[in-house]
Amino acid sequence: GASTGLEILVDIDSSVSDGITLTNVAFASANEADRDGNGNRAEVQTPIIRLVDTTISKTNVAEPAVAGNTHTYEIVVTNNGPSDASSVTVTDTLPVGTTYSGSSILCDASVSCAVPGLASGESFTFTLEILLDSSVPESPPAPLMKNTAFVSAAEQEIPGDPNFDDEFTSVVRWTDLALVKTDEGRPAVVCE
Repeated sequence: GASTGLEILVDIDSSVSDGITLTNVAFASANEADRDGNGNRAEVQTPIIRLVDTTISKTNVAEPAVAGNTHTYEIVVTNNGPSDASSVTVTDTLPVGTTYSGSSILCDASVSCAVPGLASGESFTFTLEILLDSSVPESPPAPLMKNTAFVSAAEQEIPGDPNFDDEFTSVVRWTDLALVKTDEGRPAVVCE
């Protein structure tokens, strides 16, 4: 007898859990009677894996940074899918001579920040603030201050796009000098 093939494409919701097995059952029938009734059913099981393509972008809110003051970065995390991303974490490697000062989301002392889960195609923006030591050198002539942020998720990452972004910042050093003069309580002598 003759046979024919049929290809069926299905869309799987981006939130389907990793490790789920989808079962597809097909039945065949015809207008004529089937002599033995066997082989009219087929079943295929397909395991589901979640894949994400997360990216990160980091920019200076204002530049230059001032030694001895705080400096703010804006960080945008995007999940390009195809699956939803869970347990999304941004880790920031602070430049030498700086300390973590604060963020618009929850970050720990090692600057590991918990980002809400991201649906496929969704982005999340937050700010991160650092404090520059007053001894951080001006750039130029010193090299620009480099700050790197990394993003990760619980799901398997599609290879290709980098999961980090470097931001380079110029630094200036400002001073505010004041001069105060006193006579220490001694009388002035008039000379002729």
